[in-house]
Amino acid sequence: NACARCAPANVTINGNPCSMQQVVTVDPWGCNPAAPDNDPEGMVCANDGTPQEAYCSYDVGVNACARCAPANVTINGNPCSMQQVVTVDPWGCNPAAPDNDPEGMVCANDGTPQEAYCSYDVGVNACARCA
Repeated sequence: NACARCAPANVTINGNPCSMQQVVTVDPWGCNPAAPDNDPEGMVCANDGTPQEAYCSYDVGVNACARCAPANVTINGNPCSMQQVVTVDPWGCNPAAPDNDPEGMVCANDGTPQEAYCSYDVGVNACARCA
C-alpha cells in the first residue's frame, strides 16, 4: 500500500538521483524559481567550484539549495556512513584564512566520547562526529 504523504526515497539534485538520506540542505531559501529571479533547477547556488557545490533543487524544497553528500564521508581520518554523521556545529570550522582550521582538528567536546572534528566532507564549515 503506497503512502501518498510519505517523503520520497530519492530526489533529483542537479539532474541526478539522490537518496533522501544523503541530501544536505545548504540553504532552505537559497533559490527562487519565480520572478524576478527565475532560478532554474540545477543552478549552482552555493560553494561554487568546491566538493560541497550545491544546486537549486526543487524536489528537496520549494526554495531549496542542496547537494547530494556521498554515502560515506571521512571524519578524523575514519570512514563514517552519512546515516551516522552528527553535525555538532555547521559553522564550527573555517578552512580559510584567518583561521585555517585543518581537516580533523578537534572543534567541539574535546576529550569526551562526543568529541567532534572539522569535517569538510560533511560541509564547508562543518564540525561533526560519527555516532
